[in-house]
Amino acid sequence: MLLSFFAVTAIISANISGYCFEEHRYLSDEELIHGALSRGPHISSARRAFERGKIPHVPSFGSTDAFYEAFPDCCEIVGEEDQKNRQPFWRKAVGDFRGYVSISFELDGVKDEKVAFGPRYVAVTNCGKGWNGVSIGK
Repeated sequence: MLLSFFAVTAIISANISGYCFEEHRYLSDEELIHGALSRGPHISSARRAFERGKIPHVPSFGSTDAFYEAFPDCCEIVGEEDQKNRQPFWRKAVGDFRGYVSISFELDGVKDEKVAFGPRYVAVTNCGKGWNGVSIGK
């Protein structure tokens, strides 16, 4: 019984610290950022700006890697203290919440000005799956 308690405590501690059990390791910030970008918030932001006439076309960002190469300073991992949407303890204890990725970038606008996008926040799990901070979904 005592051994089970220590095993569960060790698993919870590893989850809280950000350990990804699927990969048997901690993921890098870059891997977490790629997980957040895979949800496509940068694409939906650009599409809305185009529909509002702020940018001349919706850019083809290509892959997540291509976007990240074009905008290397777009993203950073931010702590929960920077967010209004606090996550409950159990989300961290089961590995569903590692932190938020803040995504910001600029595109050329229709009048030769820069149009700023973001910051948009995407929650990520310990294993780099991006989600909206409300429900993870499949």
